[in-house]
Amino acid sequence: MLAISFSGMAIAGCLNFPMSSALCFTGVDGGWPLVFYVPGKNLVYITVTAMSIIQYFSGAMCIIWCMLFLLFIAESPEKQRWISASELEYLTLNTTIKKKQDKKKSTPLGLMLISVPLWSFHIGLCANSFSYFILMFTLPTFIDKTLQLGILMVHRE
Repeated sequence: MLAISFSGMAIAGCLNFPMSSALCFTGVDGGWPLVFYVPGKNLVYITVTAMSIIQYFSGAMCIIWCMLFLLFIAESPEKQRWISASELEYLTLNTTIKKKQDKKKSTPLGLMLISVPLWSFHIGLCANSFSYFILMFTLPTFIDKTLQLGILMVHRE
């Protein structure tokens, strides 16, 4: 589940590069300013066909994702619609369900601050995010200057 949730950033990057390239060549407002406003934003004052299509596409993808989530995800194996009887029996026999405790436990913040696995996770996450965003910010310049491919050429391929 963690891999699926983190893959959204990579998928968004793959979808936004060609979309941004197409927006640069619409000719509306010089083209390039649209890249900063259209993906994920709801513009009220500017009604351009290309922008509306992209906004509706983004909204439709969110709705489709939510519908798929509601269709395939359940709170427990017993409530899952798509599970076979043998899978349900296997899960029921081989897993234990922890019952809720009435007494609230306090969060061990002190132990968390000195936890080596937690610090290594956060350092790794920061390094991953840093390298991802460096790549995202420098990739267009690399494509333009080093590979000498213009935005239009990248968009067409």
